[in-house]
Amino acid sequence: MSATAEAARPLARPVSRSRRLRKSRLGRVLVRTPFYLLIAVIFVYCLFPFYWAVRSSLTPDRDLFAHPIQYFPSHPTLANYR
Repeated sequence: MSATAEAARPLARPVSRSRRLRKSRLGRVLVRTPFYLLIAVIFVYCLFPFYWAVRSSLTPDRDLFAHPIQYFPSHPTLANYR
């Protein structure tokens, strides 16, 4: 090659640190982790009303409004399905 052809060729840009991190396996995991945590929180938020309905149907009437709230009935019963 001639000297003018070498001068006209663009120089290779150095790869940034963040780009190197995103290309590594650890970097991909670190980038995706907040996304999947957000998906898990939304999933739990959407399923909680269904859980609460089933929990309320299995809880005896006297325990439905007890304080503090019990998230798992201590004595589940099928009496509410009559």
